[in-house]
Amino acid sequence: QQMRDIFDWQTRAGPDQRLDALSLEQPELCGRAGGADHAPTAADQKRGKGAGREAVTNGKKRFDHAVKNGANEIWIIWCIGNTANFKTGFLNQYVHMIEMSAIGALNAELAEIKRINKLIKEGETPFGHSTQVKVHLVKPPMPIPLDPDYVSGKVSGNALVDQGYMDASKYLASKTASGIALDVKATQTPIAKPGLSFRESMKGRISFYSQSPQEGAQDDNAIPVTLNATINIRDIKAFVADPEHRSKMVAHLYSPRLGSILPATESNFQLFSPTDDPKHVEMVYEVGFNYKDKPHWFSGRKAVRRGPPWRLWQETTTLYVKIHEGHSTSGNVIGAGVLRLGIFDFMKLITTVYARDCVGVVGKLKSIACFAGFFLSQLWKYYGLGYRK
Repeated sequence: QQMRDIFDWQTRAGPDQRLDALSLEQPELCGRAGGADHAPTAADQKRGKGAGREAVTNGKKRFDHAVKNGANEIWIIWCIGNTANFKTGFLNQYVHMIEMSAIGALNAELAEIKRINKLIKEGETPFGHSTQVKVHLVKPPMPIPLDPDYVSGKVSGNALVDQGYMDASKYLASKTASGIALDVKATQTPIAKPGLSFRESMKGRISFYSQSPQEGAQDDNAIPVTLNATINIRDIKAFVADPEHRSKMVAHLYSPRLGSILPATESNFQLFSPTDDPKHVEMVYEVGFNYKDKPHWFSGRKAVRRGPPWRLWQETTTLYVKIHEGHSTSGNVIGAGVLRLGIFDFMKLITTVYARDCVGVVGKLKSIACFAGFFLSQLWKYYGLGYRK
């Protein structure tokens, strides 16, 4: 809601209007996704355009221009990649040119704002400022996928929106009063390593009158809930080597009875995570979300126990859920239920598996083979030869 208030230009009277959502003093904000470089003009407003020209197509500096016009707090949503490596291929090279253009323009603007802050610190009042100019920047932890991945269906629009919501939520929760450091590291992201991604959708019922998943699912007052998750394994080798097999996940809960879509503010995904019992591992799906302006924690677990192979399908597709107050499982349990992965949802899941951040066809096949080998070996361990032993 806060980020929407900031960047919804069409519902605002003008760039000088105060935004109480973030207590900005003079927020002549002029940035939006992708590094847009100017606030809407009067002509833009008449045409119904709420966005500025993108920095990748117009190099004119505008963030520092806003500062010179009195803004002392700037908010930027940044979606341009900035890693230390350059990939081969026509499309990648074209994207790198866009990145260099946008990053170079932004770094120049940040340097100018830094120079203004230095003058303020020395006792001067450049452009009427007597306090330091602060800059806040929301960015993804890793470069977002390119357009072909979206067009081909490898990446969904829902996943991108979920990612943006989670990134914004994390920044708002951890931001400092002084904003970001005004240097070239502001937009840097780690080099992407070969990984894998897939989407999973589980449906079921949750009751807010029970603390037991099995009882909650059977409760007449239970309501339908769907978990739509996108699992992003950003380093497949590290994922397999990690004893807890933890990975990134973006997600949202869907339930008309709870207000439709509840996007995740934080998450945790673990595959075949060990427990105190060596014969028992878990698939963990956890998301934090806000409901009625209060934080809640959705904790779902698939219990995989060593046993006969006919138990494989039921155990690997049944998610036992508890809803906690707060930001973790330490909060009080206020609801419980069961979600399941249906056969058609499973078939759809298979079609969404794709290797990401890999070089060439061979690299993609290696990532998929690495994940498949790990997954099948775990199933064999708990339902195959391992069970017979």
